[in-house]
Amino acid sequence: MAMDMAYPAQSPAQPSDEASLWLTNIARQQDKTAFVSLFNYFAPRVKAYLRRQGVDANQADDITQDVMLQVWNRAAQFDATKSRPSTWIYTIARNRLIDIWRSQKNNLVEYNDPALIPDSGPDTAYDQTHAIDSEQQNDTLRSAVAELSNEQRQIIEETYFQERSQRMIAAARKIPLGTVKSRLRLALDHLRQKITRD
Repeated sequence: MAMDMAYPAQSPAQPSDEASLWLTNIARQQDKTAFVSLFNYFAPRVKAYLRRQGVDANQADDITQDVMLQVWNRAAQFDATKSRPSTWIYTIARNRLIDIWRSQKNNLVEYNDPALIPDSGPDTAYDQTHAIDSEQQNDTLRSAVAELSNEQRQIIEETYFQERSQRMIAAARKIPLGTVKSRLRLALDHLRQKITRD
């Protein structure tokens, strides 16, 4: 769901039960009117919270949009008996911010990650009867990743190890979404070919 990131002025404080009702209506009926009300109230506050944590304005917009999209998708998980709506939403924002901070500190590829090891199922070109052992797979993968261009290697790392969406990568790098998709596709093709060949 696309959202307008030009936030409205913060409205007066809303009672917790009204925000709970918005979340209930979103969860049960995918009520867009309720979501607009929830968004208009909480988005400016989430952005302000992010700015207080030192996030720049553009990134705060991106993260806020991501947080509010998670609120839309996960509304059914909200439990009014366990927390207030504001607590639940700020927890989502906090967790997203922690994920981003961790990813910025850890840009190293984990070569043992299953996402980069070929599937050994019968529908792949990988022949189970001639499987190489785990250490050889890791060596092959390291070699294949080392052959990627810097741009392709960074896209692989951000997609699989930092769990960023292609849209988020494009926004952060200020490049077209199509460029991100193209680099990822070329990188994966190279890795598959290298692993299968070796």
